[in-house]
Amino acid sequence: MPGCAVTGCFSYNRDTKGTDVMYHSFPHNETLQKLWLSKCCRKDSVNVAHARICSRHFAETDYLRDLQSELLNLPRKRILKPDAVPSCNLPRSSATVNVSPATEDRTKRYKKRELPKRSLETLEKLSPNKKLHNKSTCTDDRTQIKLL
Repeated sequence: MPGCAVTGCFSYNRDTKGTDVMYHSFPHNETLQKLWLSKCCRKDSVNVAHARICSRHFAETDYLRDLQSELLNLPRKRILKPDAVPSCNLPRSSATVNVSPATEDRTKRYKKRELPKRSLETLEKLSPNKKLHNKSTCTDDRTQIKLL
């Protein structure tokens, strides 16, 4: 299981085993996904199909009440409400978020790798592939022209 997707949160499954920290997957609703992504304050891309946010970023009011476990004195099931949005222990804003050196290195390597690709694509668009043959002949309806 991966770690928490929120910037600055160092919750990982191997560190939180045996505690009450849970990892919640991103909702399928696109508007809620965008809200969750904005709360993460990440500068790099996040794959919402595999990313998780830990329970430290949700308030107790964001969870459904489990009456069955309350009445039978069983361990409580923590299920998020369908409209829950992370609201606790979040970075203040994306402008003040410190990006880790590993993330900076990754983005620099990506840009460095993509620059030659974009340059070649631009050159291919600007100059069509012309096949020039030395001393080839072109025929017209009336005459033959010899190219040098």
